[in-house]
Amino acid sequence: MVRDGYAYGLDEGVLACIDLATGERKWKDGHYGFGELVLVHDLLLVQTEPGPVALVEANPAEFREAGRVNALDFQNLEQSRGGRGLLSAGAQRQGSDLLQNWPCGLPSPSWRA
Repeated sequence: MVRDGYAYGLDEGVLACIDLATGERKWKDGHYGFGELVLVHDLLLVQTEPGPVALVEANPAEFREAGRVNALDFQNLEQSRGGRGLLSAGAQRQGSDLLQNWPCGLPSPSWRA
């Protein structure tokens, strides 16, 4: 994922931030396994290999994970793929509701204000 001149991605299961202009690694932290990530405004939603989704700030200055939540029902997700790599409608709804239902006490992203 790219935001404001920085790339964010998983490097052997650890989240890393790279300055695209210099190639310098700004940080590498957080152990997520071989998961996936999505950039939503200034936040990274990291689907961890074990299951929970982590919310990480897309901030090159420092690594900051705001929290994790068990967001998707992976037993149903695996059964729904049918070998085609497609998410079921139920799993898509669970994922899209994640930010709206994030547990209390986490920082409010600037784009929600």
